[in-house]
Amino acid sequence: MDSGNKSRRGLKICCACTAVIIAILIVTSVILYFTMLKPKQPITIAHPVTLQRIEFGLFPALRLNITLGLVVTIKNRNYGSFAYKDTTTYISYRGGLVAEAPITGDKIQSRGKLNVTTSVEIIADRLIINPNFWMDVNAGSFNFSSSTTLKGRVNAFNILKTDATAQSMCDITVYIKAGFANSTCYSKLKM
Repeated sequence: MDSGNKSRRGLKICCACTAVIIAILIVTSVILYFTMLKPKQPITIAHPVTLQRIEFGLFPALRLNITLGLVVTIKNRNYGSFAYKDTTTYISYRGGLVAEAPITGDKIQSRGKLNVTTSVEIIADRLIINPNFWMDVNAGSFNFSSSTTLKGRVNAFNILKTDATAQSMCDITVYIKAGFANSTCYSKLKM
């Protein structure tokens, strides 16, 4: 009889210890998830746009070439990698698309950052057909807007995988006579 009580008592102690260990593991896992492993949106920083080249002439024929340099820094705040797919940067002039530039997909390691750089050549034919073109030439500046959307996936330890989208938009003013560009950029994040 005593050996039956001892084994039952030992079984209760074993079950209690197992329950405590499981509870500690669950609490630790929840704390780790909400502090370190919870996927965070990557931070995108759109740098001011640079004017790489501008050529404008009226004689003997109308000539217009504008090349803009775009740089976006992506900071991965996660303890896992962020891989994004191939995408395109779009440049618009008064609502009409005037340029596109491809951006090759890449992977940013955990807690790392990457500068995504591209050059965009404005298509003069699309710019000239806009009814506001000559008004802007007389004013001495062109107003453009750019948009880039990076769609990707955050992967933490091959366990937690979450889709993420980072959008970057810029309002760009190109001053024809002075030969420089001014821009205001902002980013939008979605999980």
